[in-house]
Amino acid sequence: MKVKKYFISLLVLAVLLSLLSFSTFTGCKRARLKAMLENQNQEESEDTGNLEDEDNAGSDEKTQDSADLQENSSKGSEVDDGLSGENQSEDDGAESSQGEQSAESSEGEENNDADDVEEATDEAGEDTSGQEQEDTEEETSAAETVEYTEDMQYNNGGSSMEGSPNYTGAVGAGDITGREVKGFISFYIGNLAGSTIKSAKISATADNISGTPFKTYGPLIIKAIYWGNGDITEEAFNLDGVEIANSELKNFGFKNSILKNELQKAVDLGQQEFQFVFYFEMDGVNDDSSDDAVIYMSNMIKLTVTYAR
Repeated sequence: MKVKKYFISLLVLAVLLSLLSFSTFTGCKRARLKAMLENQNQEESEDTGNLEDEDNAGSDEKTQDSADLQENSSKGSEVDDGLSGENQSEDDGAESSQGEQSAESSEGEENNDADDVEEATDEAGEDTSGQEQEDTEEETSAAETVEYTEDMQYNNGGSSMEGSPNYTGAVGAGDITGREVKGFISFYIGNLAGSTIKSAKISATADNISGTPFKTYGPLIIKAIYWGNGDITEEAFNLDGVEIANSELKNFGFKNSILKNELQKAVDLGQQEFQFVFYFEMDGVNDDSSDDAVIYMSNMIKLTVTYAR
């Protein structure tokens, strides 16, 4: 009986222990399960937080990246601007340097040109010193040259009636008593020897006019001729010469290069006399039985010469 109770007690105890063990095991298992669930929930929360943190971090990173991009863009713009400014500065500097080089080159060229000019001047001065001396002598000579203007001295004059000269001093041209008359006059030019003729003028004022010589025969012809020193010769009536001028008026004055050149030739040839003939061109004397002539007195005919020596 006691043994049975003892076994029953042991059995009950074993059952209780089993229950206790099961309960303990179940409790532990539940605790472990709960702990696992809590850990899982915590991990999920942490994962969610991490995800949120990662999302936030990603957003922050994106924001930061955007800001960085903007900053980098700004910096890039600043860098570009800086580079552009530097490039511009470099370009400006290059242009300035080029300008300075050009200026230096120009200055160098100008200096070289100036040196060349100085050298050329020195060489010209050395080479032309003799020429300058000659020019100075020529200028001195030119400065010593003096111009004079004077009326040449009347030497002799008169008329020739068909080869018969007279020396009354009346220089006539036309027809007188039905015969053709030519006038001649000579001026002394020995004083012009060695001179340069600058100008010459022949002028005359009529003393008397008979009939209508200019209407009848046309203009009075003035020619330079040369019959030699001394009185008018018979041959002078038919001498030809160089026409100086012709006049349709009784009073005249002519100053031209032809007269100047002919006078210079006479001076260069060493002639002592310069001579003229006055006449009308006519085919024959008219038969109106009246004189048609113009008369000049020798002292009313002038040869005015400007010369230098």
